[in-house]
Amino acid sequence: MGEDRGPRRGRTVSFVGLVSRLRAGAIVARATLVPFERLDRLPRALLAMAPWGATLAGAVAAAAGRYPERVAVHDEAGSITYGELWTRAKRGAAGLSARGVGPGTSVGLLCRNHAGFVEWLTAISASGADVVLLNTGFAGPQIADVVQQEGIGFVIHDDEFADVVAGAGVTTLDEAAMRGLASTSTAEPTPHRNAGRVVILTSGTTGRPKGAARRSDPAAIEGAAAVLDRIPLRPGDVQVVAAPLFHAWGLTHLMFGITRSATTVLSRRFEPDATLRSASRYHADVLV
Repeated sequence: MGEDRGPRRGRTVSFVGLVSRLRAGAIVARATLVPFERLDRLPRALLAMAPWGATLAGAVAAAAGRYPERVAVHDEAGSITYGELWTRAKRGAAGLSARGVGPGTSVGLLCRNHAGFVEWLTAISASGADVVLLNTGFAGPQIADVVQQEGIGFVIHDDEFADVVAGAGVTTLDEAAMRGLASTSTAEPTPHRNAGRVVILTSGTTGRPKGAARRSDPAAIEGAAAVLDRIPLRPGDVQVVAAPLFHAWGLTHLMFGITRSATTVLSRRFEPDATLRSASRYHADVLV
């Protein structure tokens, strides 16, 4: 009689999957864990992250709990530490929630590379809302089209894009409005462990820009490990990210940087000479 090999194959596949995930975990640990670190740092990070889960807000909370005094972002306006970033993002989230932003709503983010982008992206994550990353090269009609297509109810934007979003038919929040939320909101936002979607748009060169949603899932660690296995990123390093943060490559390295408690150097506009000067000035380990 023939032997039933189905269960054995299932066990083999499960074992291979387990080995793959263990290997991926080891690679990610190499990029995020520090040997002989002060004993209280990692527990503080885990405790800070616990209410927020595996979300961007959770990652920033963990970095703030672990290294509150470390610079999170350098840009033309100055520097902001992880402790300051998390405090401002939480206040921003509370202010957004008071305006009706939360799970089930979508927020467009139309910003160049600067600390505000990181702060406001984290605030949206902490509110539990979805975020749609808008291309800074879009014209007004494209923005209005994406707003309708993606069901966007709010747009947070740099001041320079005020005219572009004026006809989008949604509530808009400029830089001054977001600074006001971060400075005046006092309530603690309600933690949301379930991450909202992060939607990255296609360029729209062959038609209407289309959104591609990114969510956390069990395979995410393997995807991260595939990159970290080839690029020797390490905890606490300094990275100059010249790629736009609204594109996948720039966003990926911003996320990697936060999970490594790294310092990210940003500039609103890409200029080759200025990028090289930033790499030299901040003794960068990584250039994206």
